[in-house]
Amino acid sequence: MAFGISDQFCELVLQREPRQAKHPSHGFPWCSQQIRDEKTSRLVSGQADRNLFNDVESINGYLDESAATVALFKKIETAQPDFAASVYDLADQALIAAGEYALAKRYGRPRDPV
Repeated sequence: MAFGISDQFCELVLQREPRQAKHPSHGFPWCSQQIRDEKTSRLVSGQADRNLFNDVESINGYLDESAATVALFKKIETAQPDFAASVYDLADQALIAAGEYALAKRYGRPRDPV
């Protein structure tokens, strides 16, 4: 935990100042990283929650860490292929940007990166 800051403080920062908390050039990027890491752990532990994956993917996007979305998707795909299929549409841009064409093809027609 960064400087002893609690999860509750980070959640409050994200609620009140979401752009500042999530964007790395602003004041609290470690809050979004901390929350992302906690939510990633829940997903890797087997919690099949589309909203949770969406949160992680969104935070990764704000932090310009799409490689983390790819790594998470690969872990989920190995452990829970049905859940991976249900969240593919959230991960497809990160997969395509990373050159994971074969993986993307398994789950559907890859969209062009925006």
